Amino acid sequence: MKVATVGSWTVGLGRVATGVGFLAAADRAAKRWVGDSSPTSVYLVRAVAARDLAIGAGLVWALARRRDPLSWLAASVVSDLGDSIGSVVLPPEHRRISVVAAGGFGALGAATAAAVARSRA
Repeated sequence: MKVATVGSWTVGLGRVATGVGFLAAADRAAKRWVGDSSPTSVYLVRAVAARDLAIGAGLVWALARRRDPLSWLAASVVSDLGDSIGSVVLPPEHRRISVVAAGGFGALGAATAAAVARSRA
């Protein structure tokens, strides 16, 4: 199996898992990620969960139907970039968690998108 394919499945299933996990434990995720479990923070986590679930499901759908995953991978990378940029307002201990998580997912998505683009050449 190609690196691009494995990476794409990993990004897609990882986003689905993140979305489901954040929805299932939004209070706990908000406390760890944002620093509190206020209704506003829980709402933020649920919004991110829905976004991750949608991007992951779209990517998995495209892969299962042998469609081009690049637009879904681009959405994944852009959302992680937004998370990283948005995290600058968090307290340092929560900023670090957010930047590491979003940066890691973003790097995986970007590397996978590059592999998909390279496989076309």
